[in-house]
Amino acid sequence: MRLFIGIVAMVLVVATPLRAVAEGPVYVVIDVEAGTVLDHEGASRLWHPASVTKLMTAYVTFKAIKSGQISLESPVVVSQNALNEPPSKMGYSVGTTMTLDNALKMVIVRSANDIAVAIIFIST
Repeated sequence: MRLFIGIVAMVLVVATPLRAVAEGPVYVVIDVEAGTVLDHEGASRLWHPASVTKLMTAYVTFKAIKSGQISLESPVVVSQNALNEPPSKMGYSVGTTMTLDNALKMVIVRSANDIAVAIIFIST
């Protein structure tokens, strides 16, 4: 039996307004082969996934680059939705355009929430 221990809600940060902070541990243990949840704590609570979400955004972006869907030169545009993200953020005005290369650096080094959201909506 292969187990996967993961963080809950990594991808939900975009779809759900996560303003409540979870108290106590949050985890999920999954039997990958059977596709069943073996144990969890706080799996349904809203919480700030913080930088784990930004790392997942970078990971998925790097996969898209590797597959040729986008490139490091692809444009990333700051939207109002991106600008509305709570700190930490870069704070560029709506409509600011940058390369994906620069955007990834801001997400990975500065942990910029607004730029992470802008990357999610990159046009191919």
